[in-house]
Amino acid sequence: MLFYRRIASEFNYSLEADQNATELLSELLGDNAISPREIEQQIRGRSVLVLGAGPSIDGDLDRMTRGGLFSRCISIAADGATSALLSRGMVPAIVVTDLDGRLDDICKAKELGSVVVVHAHGDNVEALARVVPKLRPALGTTQVLPRKGVYNFRGFTDGDRAVFLVLAMGASVVALAGMDLAGGHSKYERKRPTEVKSRKLLWGKRLLELAARRTSASLLNLTRAGREIMGFKRASPSDLLRIL
Repeated sequence: MLFYRRIASEFNYSLEADQNATELLSELLGDNAISPREIEQQIRGRSVLVLGAGPSIDGDLDRMTRGGLFSRCISIAADGATSALLSRGMVPAIVVTDLDGRLDDICKAKELGSVVVVHAHGDNVEALARVVPKLRPALGTTQVLPRKGVYNFRGFTDGDRAVFLVLAMGASVVALAGMDLAGGHSKYERKRPTEVKSRKLLWGKRLLELAARRTSASLLNLTRAGREIMGFKRASPSDLLRIL
C-alpha cells in the first residue's frame, strides 16, 4: 500500500472511506464473489489485450480488428473501453471498472458473458450499492485492505489495475491499446478537469512501469499515440501477431 498512501495523500483521498467501500462491496458480493482462480483459468499462459478508453481507442481497435488480434487474444476492457467494444459488436472477456463509465454498457457486457471486476473506493459507494447487485457474480478489488471476495492486486486507474490483475493471473503477453495516458478524453470517458486527470494518468504510467520491472511477461504498447511507458515496447498489431 506504500504507493497508494502517496496517491491518497496527493489527491486527498480518505483511506477510511476506501476501507468502508471495500467492506460494502464484500457484503454486496457475499456468496456471489468470483474466485481469482476462475479468471486465472482464462488468462494463465495466454496473450491478453488490455484496452483503455483513451483518445486513440477507436483507431487502435480498427487496426487490431484488421489484424485479427481479437480471435487470438483475451480482451480486457478498462471501464469506458467496454462501450467502444460493444459499439463494434464485440464483447470483452473481462471488464475492469470502478463504475465510472457507462453503467448500462457494463451491465450489457455482463449479460453478454463478460466477467466483471468491480473496484471499490470512497467515491463510488452509491454506485456500488446500486449496480453491484446487477453484476453478480463478480470479482471485487480494492486499493486498501482486502476482504472476503475483494482483493488487492495493486494499481490505481482502471487501465493499470487491469494490467496488474492479468499479470497476477499469469498472462504470458500483455499488449496495451487505447492507453494514451496523456490527459485527453475520448467519447467513452466521463469528462474531468484536465489537470486532475493528467496527474492521475501520470500515476497510472508510474505504476505500469513498476509492473514492467517486476514481471517476465512480454509487454507491448499498441497505442498509436500518447506517452511512452518504460518496459512496454511500442509495437504494431503485426508485431504482436509475429510473437503469438
